[in-house]
Amino acid sequence: QGPGDIFGPGDLNALLRKYPEIEKAHQKLWAQSTPVLKSLIKEAFEEALAKPGPVPPVLANLLPSAQGPAPDAAAAPAVRDTIFLLKASPIDDEFALWLAPKLEAEGYRVFADILTLQPGDKWRRQMNQALQYRATKVLVVWRDATLADQHVQDDLDIALEVAKEIDDPRFIIPLRLEQGKKVKGLGDAMPVDFVRGWGEGVAGLLDALQRQKVPRSGGPVVIDPNWEIFRRRGAVPLIDEAERLTSNWLRAAEAPDVIRYYECIGAIDSRLLDRAIDQFKYPCTLQGAGFITFADQTEVNIALASAGRFQMKHEIPLLDFVDNGFLKLGIERQVASNLVIAMIKQAWFSFCRERGFVEY
Repeated sequence: QGPGDIFGPGDLNALLRKYPEIEKAHQKLWAQSTPVLKSLIKEAFEEALAKPGPVPPVLANLLPSAQGPAPDAAAAPAVRDTIFLLKASPIDDEFALWLAPKLEAEGYRVFADILTLQPGDKWRRQMNQALQYRATKVLVVWRDATLADQHVQDDLDIALEVAKEIDDPRFIIPLRLEQGKKVKGLGDAMPVDFVRGWGEGVAGLLDALQRQKVPRSGGPVVIDPNWEIFRRRGAVPLIDEAERLTSNWLRAAEAPDVIRYYECIGAIDSRLLDRAIDQFKYPCTLQGAGFITFADQTEVNIALASAGRFQMKHEIPLLDFVDNGFLKLGIERQVASNLVIAMIKQAWFSFCRERGFVEY
C-alpha cells in the first residue's frame, strides 16, 4: 500500500540473518554461502563421529573380552551359558517379561533385548556379537507379527549360522504363541506349544531344555531385577487412598426353581440339534445323551421340533443341583455349579444382544 511495504535486497538479507533456519532449509539460498556450508559440514562430522554411549551392563557382561569381530585368540573362549529370547517389541514384551523370570528361577541365564532399556537398534552390533559367542540356545517367538520384524529376521539369520558352526540342529527352539506361517530356515523343527496356555507351554519348554542338557546354575537362584524394573516402567503408580471398587460380577436376584434334563425319543440329527440349541432363546447345554435347560416340555417341543422329539427325564431343584450335583447323570457338584454359571452367562449375553449391545 506504500513504499514501506516494499522489501529490497537489504531487507531480505537482514531477514535471512535473523532467521538462519530459513537459509538452511533452501539450498539455493546457501549454495554460495561459505559460513552456512562450514556449519553444515561441521554438524555432519559431529553427528557421524559422535562417541557411542556406554553399553548397558546387562549386555556388556555377555560380550567377549576382546572388542572386535571375534574374541582374541589368546583369551579364554567365551562360555555358552545364555539363553537368548528373540522377540519383537512391543508386541512380545509381555510374554518376555512373563517367561524370562520363570526360566531364571530354574537356574538358566536369559537375555532379551528388552533388558537394555534402550531401542534395539542402538545396541544391535553388540547384541549380535553376544548372540554369536554366548548363546547356548535361542528361543524365537513364533507368530506372524513377530517373524515379520526385520530385527528378528536378522537375529534369526545369525542364530542359523551359529547353529551350523557349533553343529547343534536343536540350537533354535521355536515358541508357538499362535497358529501361523512356518519359521523360515527351521524346516520341520518341532515347536514348543504355547497356544493352549502359557503355563502348559513353559512346562514343555523346561522339559526340552533339561533333555537337551542346557547348562544352568547350581547355586542360589538369581532373577535379574531389570525384568521387574521394565515392567514397572509403564505401570500405573499406586496411591495410598480409598478407591471405588468396580466389578463385572452380577448378583442374580432370582432364578428358576428347577432345572430339567431332556433326552431324545427315536432318531435325531445332531447337526440340526446343535443349530436349534444355538437359536433357542433359553440357555441350554448338551449333557451326555441329552441336554440340560430351564425350559419346560412345551417350550422344548416347539423350539426343537426340527431336530427331533424330546422327553423330560429329570426335574431337579436348582439349589440342590448346584450344591450337590446329580449323580444319576454322573454330574458332580463342581461340574453342576459350572454348568449353571455358564447358562446364566449365556442368558445375560443373549439379553444384552437383544438390546443392541456389542460384546467387548
